[in-house]
Amino acid sequence: MNVTNFLNSIDLCNDDLDIARNFAPAEGTVPVTECYSCSYEQIGTNNPLDDKFGCLENPVESTKIDCPIWAQLGCFVGDGVQKDLDNNLSVNVHRGCSSFVLEEDQLCGSLTLDT
Repeated sequence: MNVTNFLNSIDLCNDDLDIARNFAPAEGTVPVTECYSCSYEQIGTNNPLDDKFGCLENPVESTKIDCPIWAQLGCFVGDGVQKDLDNNLSVNVHRGCSSFVLEEDQLCGSLTLDT
């Protein structure tokens, strides 16, 4: 018996995602049904990547996705800035649907690591 036939003969698949309903927005809360979903990674100032989807500042419409039921509480933008020893900055940005509600509109932090 090959692997495909074996897997088809037993029920090991996570195809019943009814548990996702437990993460749906609370009753009376308007769900966020779509968000921009993209990433931009700048690899050093001497090697910037083309931000063809505008993820850094202004995402293009084609990057919008339908949010799954477990991530309909908001949209997120996560960004990071790294500085090398020559004080050159590299930026990365990630956008998508969120499962979390923050009490504040914006949450910022700073972490410095010497590597």
